[in-house]
Amino acid sequence: MIRSRLLSAIGWPVPLPGRLRPVAVALAAGLSLAACSGVSAPLIALGGATATTINTDKLPTDHIADYITGQDCNSVRQSRDGGPLCRPYEMGVIEEPRYCYKSLGTITCYTEPDPYRDGRYYVQ
Repeated sequence: MIRSRLLSAIGWPVPLPGRLRPVAVALAAGLSLAACSGVSAPLIALGGATATTINTDKLPTDHIADYITGQDCNSVRQSRDGGPLCRPYEMGVIEEPRYCYKSLGTITCYTEPDPYRDGRYYVQ
């Protein structure tokens, strides 16, 4: 509640999503130290950009494009596969693997392969 009041007091319309927090912290740190020295500020910004790119596999501009478009923007992926810069997020459901075996009169399914090691026949 205090955080939302603080953000609305400074004119920020919505709280930052979790994926933008590292970018915001690096940007705030770089901007706050910009007045301290002429040389260290660009190095801090470069370090923050490098850390963000290594951790998320996205450039800092990709995070800004993510926030503006609401899609998954990635320059690195675009350069690898030649596809579009921004794509809709893939919201697929990840299902647990099922391993089914014939037993007496029925088929029994487990989440791990042959848990009892009794030599049952695998059913696809």
